[in-house]
Amino acid sequence: SDLRQLQSRKKREQRKERVTNDDNSTTERYQWDQLRSQVNDDILRLRKKFQDLSKSAMLQEAELSTQLSQFCERLTMDDLDQEPGLNQIKLTVKDKFIGQIRGHLKALWKKQLRQELTELQSDIAMVVHKTENQAHEMTNESFTLPQESIDENYIWSQLKQQLTVSIRYRGEMPKRGFMKRLSDGRRAIMGISMMAMVIGGIFKTVWGVDFRSMIMLVAPLIFLGAVFYSYVIWPREDTERLQRELDRIQDGFANEIKRILMEVQREKVSKVSDLLDQQKKSMIKALDNSARDINSRSESTKSHNRAQAQSRVTQIDRQIRDLQTVARDVDGLS
Repeated sequence: SDLRQLQSRKKREQRKERVTNDDNSTTERYQWDQLRSQVNDDILRLRKKFQDLSKSAMLQEAELSTQLSQFCERLTMDDLDQEPGLNQIKLTVKDKFIGQIRGHLKALWKKQLRQELTELQSDIAMVVHKTENQAHEMTNESFTLPQESIDENYIWSQLKQQLTVSIRYRGEMPKRGFMKRLSDGRRAIMGISMMAMVIGGIFKTVWGVDFRSMIMLVAPLIFLGAVFYSYVIWPREDTERLQRELDRIQDGFANEIKRILMEVQREKVSKVSDLLDQQKKSMIKALDNSARDINSRSESTKSHNRAQAQSRVTQIDRQIRDLQTVARDVDGLS
């Protein structure tokens, strides 16, 4: 009976010795791989979210584009430098207005950048916290993963250098003086005279009226009327022409600002992508280090348990041999 009990104990200990926890090791490796894949997916999701957020800020109805458009619409004739020439007045945008729009652009862009980076920092913290909790549930150990700090000032210092507005606008307005007014009056006389020559013969033949002579009698009045009319029509023409020039400038500013924002956005997304890549590498490296440490301790525990089981089996073998010896001695005496 004692021999059978010892043999049963030996079998149990041998089974314990053969258990190497290979299934548990495989499961743990799979869980660590899943955790790494999840970190990679979470960082990709943050990158995609940041790109979409940046694109939405560039839409025409977004606050950034709307405020810049409204600022450009404030451009007036007072914001243009006028350089008189021989026959034309050359128009250029004053450096003061360009400086104002540059400052406005930087202020709006910095505000937008701060909002985006603040949200991104919060999203990174959430990913880190979620990964720490999952690692804790998997290993029953506390985890503290690294979190990259977003240096807003550094990113802004790299981007603001590109926020330089330069518009190649060279407009022109006609330069008209009193001689031009007299020229308008002369053209009016010439036009009336030509008309009188064409139809004057018909009037004289049909009605016997010298139409051309009648027209020439009132020519001085027509001349003066054309000159005075220039004081009415020229301001209207100048206003319309000026408005067309202002529209050209505003369109030029809009295109220039759009080009600048697109370039700065690409640079911003690139820098944030680099930061997210560094965050992913730091988290995965920390997880790898933790996995190796936990696996090393687990293997040490397993080795210790196997050694203890082997020691117990050896002890049981000794006890079995002693019982067998006693049994043979008893059989020999009988």
